[in-house]
Amino acid sequence: MRKKTGFTLIEMIIVMGMTVLIMGIALSVFMTGNKVFSESDIKTTLQMEAKDIQENISEICMNSSKIILCEIDSDNVTEEPYNGEIMSNKFISISGEETRDKKWLQVSKLSLESLTKNSGVNSYNNITNLENVNISYDENTKILKIGSKKTVVDVKHFYVQPLNLNDNNNKISTSKGLKFNIILEKNKSGKTIEYTIDFTVTFRNI
Repeated sequence: MRKKTGFTLIEMIIVMGMTVLIMGIALSVFMTGNKVFSESDIKTTLQMEAKDIQENISEICMNSSKIILCEIDSDNVTEEPYNGEIMSNKFISISGEETRDKKWLQVSKLSLESLTKNSGVNSYNNITNLENVNISYDENTKILKIGSKKTVVDVKHFYVQPLNLNDNNNKISTSKGLKFNIILEKNKSGKTIEYTIDFTVTFRNI
């Protein structure tokens, strides 16, 4: 009489152990891959948002002739000289720069005098139909508002640097443009992902 062929108990244990091991490896690979794809998606989203921010701010600045209001911590510093007592406490350094190189301002509000589609020149050779366009940042809520059309959340910081900074007797109202340093951030599964925007815009000469 033939003996029935089949798995022994030991063989069954080995097979089950290998199955569990393979499933564990597969799950680990899947989780790692899913995490990588998720982070990649967030970085892509931040990159697209950054491009939109730069385009919106650049458009406003290139249609503007000057800064008519600059507020830092609710203080109006528009006409304050860079080497004055008030401004000496407003300039800061950003990550990656020496602490002594304080060249940046974390502004809460900028108001720029800008052209509109109805702007023109009157008989006195003056530009007419100008408007004030605001760019504001709330450090507590991390919200950046660009004009009346664009609102951005998850903005870690919003810094500007006047282009006339080398002249200590100067002030931001006479600057012909600004450098911007903006960091966007999102938190995903306990990990913070950041994207930095750096660009310079010169105002319109009108």
